[in-house]
Amino acid sequence: MNWPTCCTSSSRLMKPFPYNSTVVTVEGRPHNSHLIFFIFFPQIGMSIGPFHSISFLSLAFVSFALHIEIPDDKHIFQGQNTTVNLMYENGDPPVVLLKKYHPTRKNSSNNVLSVANFTVNETLNITFDHSDKYQILAFRNDSMNQDHPSPIASSFVFEVQDKNKDHSRHGSDKGLIVGAVLGSVALVVIVLFTAYLIFLRSRRRRSFQDRLVRHSDTPASSFVQYLYAKYPPRRDLRSTNNGDIPPPVYISPSPTSARTSLRYSMGTKSISSSTTSFRQKPLTDRQMDIQGRLHSLQEKLLKLEGASWRGQDEIEAAENDAEILDTKSKIGTLKDFLESSWAMNATDVVPSELVHCFTSY
Repeated sequence: MNWPTCCTSSSRLMKPFPYNSTVVTVEGRPHNSHLIFFIFFPQIGMSIGPFHSISFLSLAFVSFALHIEIPDDKHIFQGQNTTVNLMYENGDPPVVLLKKYHPTRKNSSNNVLSVANFTVNETLNITFDHSDKYQILAFRNDSMNQDHPSPIASSFVFEVQDKNKDHSRHGSDKGLIVGAVLGSVALVVIVLFTAYLIFLRSRRRRSFQDRLVRHSDTPASSFVQYLYAKYPPRRDLRSTNNGDIPPPVYISPSPTSARTSLRYSMGTKSISSSTTSFRQKPLTDRQMDIQGRLHSLQEKLLKLEGASWRGQDEIEAAENDAEILDTKSKIGTLKDFLESSWAMNATDVVPSELVHCFTSY
C-alpha cells in the first residue's frame, strides 16, 4: 500500500487531510522493518453517538526484514561460485527475485534468480562472469512487472577479482621472494669462502716466515749449554795418572752419504774435500756429531728437490725453494767446520755458525 510522502515525519500537518495527524514509530523490529501507527484526530466539530471525536488507526509495513549476507566477500573471483545467504524473517514474501547490480555503471544484469518457497534461511551460489564491483538486489515477485521496481533488500557493494591477474601477481611475488632468498644465500657463501681463502693464505705465509726465522737466542744458548755439558773443557792427558787413551773410533760411511757427498762435490776444484767421510783416521765426538747432522741435511735436501718436480702452487713452490737454499747453506757450513779447531777438540769455543745448523731443522 502506497502512503503519501508527507507522512514521513511526526506532528506535521498533512495537507491531503483536513485534520492533524501524529506518526508513531515502534522500534525493536529485526533488521530494517518499522511498524508505524498513524493516528488521526479529526477536528470537524461533529459527534457520533456519545463520542465527541472519532479516532482512526492504520497499520502498515514500509520495508521487509530480508537480509543478504556474503560470507567471504574478500575472495570473490571471476567465474567461480560465490556463496550468498538469505536471512528470512516473518513477513518476508514467499517468492524473492535476485539480480546482480553494477553500482559504477548504474545498471543491472538481465539474469534473474528466483527463490521460491522462501520461508527459511536459504544459501545460494551465484557466478560472476566479469571482474567489477557488484551489489545483489532482492525484489518481490510481483514488482518485476513495474517499470522501475524498488528492491526490498540489498547487499553491500563488493568487488569481483580477475582470477588470472591474481594468480600472476601471487606468482610474481613468490618468484621475487625466492630469488631474493637464494641471492642472499649465495652472497653469504661467496663472502665466507673468500674469507676462508684469505685466512688460509695468510696462515701459510706466517708458517713460511716462521720456518725461515726459527732460530733465536734462546735455543742457541741452550745448544751451547748442551755442547759444553757433552764436551767439557779438554784436560791435559799428561796430567792424568790412571787415564788411558781411548781407542780410536772409525765410522763407516753409508752409500747414501757417499752419493750425496759426490753429488755436491761436482763442479768444485777439489774432490778430496767431498770425500771426508772416507777418511780413515779416527774422528772426534764433535766431528761425528757434525757428520750425523750433515747426513740428515743431505737426505732432507734430496726430498726437497724431489718434491720440487711435483705440482705445487706459488706459495708452496716458494717455500720449497727457500728451504732448499737454507739446507744447502747449512750443508756447506757443516763441511767448512768439519776440520775446524772446535771439531778437532783444539778449542772449547763453539762457533756461532754451527748453532744455526744444529738448532733449526
